[in-house]
Amino acid sequence: MRTVNLDEIDWSAVQGAYGPATSVPTLLHQLASSSPGERSEAIDELWGCLCHQGTVYQASALAVPFLFDAAKAPGLPRTERNLLLALVVHIGLGEDTTWEGYTPWAVVQDCAQAVRGLMPELVGWARDGSLEARTWTLVAAAQHPDAWASLGVDASELMADTDPAVADLVRHAVSGSIPEQSVLDDVLSDADLRDYFEEVVSGLPPHQWARRLVVELAVAERL
Repeated sequence: MRTVNLDEIDWSAVQGAYGPATSVPTLLHQLASSSPGERSEAIDELWGCLCHQGTVYQASALAVPFLFDAAKAPGLPRTERNLLLALVVHIGLGEDTTWEGYTPWAVVQDCAQAVRGLMPELVGWARDGSLEARTWTLVAAAQHPDAWASLGVDASELMADTDPAVADLVRHAVSGSIPEQSVLDDVLSDADLRDYFEEVVSGLPPHQWARRLVVELAVAERL
């Protein structure tokens, strides 16, 4: 249960991508619309307001629990649930957000903490059988291995049907370890993923490789 009501927050006092986040509460309410078009519009605009080109803002952390609640709505189409959970987890990417020069590090940390705080609920939902929850729980675990370890959950529990090569990579990501070259080679047998690795990931510190690839695998619906 959320301790703060959506309408109790002074959204005009916090920043989104385009200035004061006054549009955010309306968009969050719109996620409960019976109209697929209105929900889709709200999801698109919330991505733009809260995680614009990978950058997060003060409003992003505040919105996380409400986005998560919207994702759990019964009967929500899988595509919409996937996009909402993806937004939640992307808000919490920590050092992997596009923050330098755009957002204070304290804001990035607040966003990461907001997502870490949801991990027990995410795990419970994933265990109940939601495919989208399983996918994005593993991505969150890859970004926050210390928080994941504190839950005492075996990642294999959520990967019964996962490709073995991908599962090996995820296990490295959620433990915070650097994958062996053989694990990378197995995953990067996919040409598109190899191109992404060579163009974006390979120039980063090796400790970021596994978690970056796990995000991309989730976006490509391969996790």
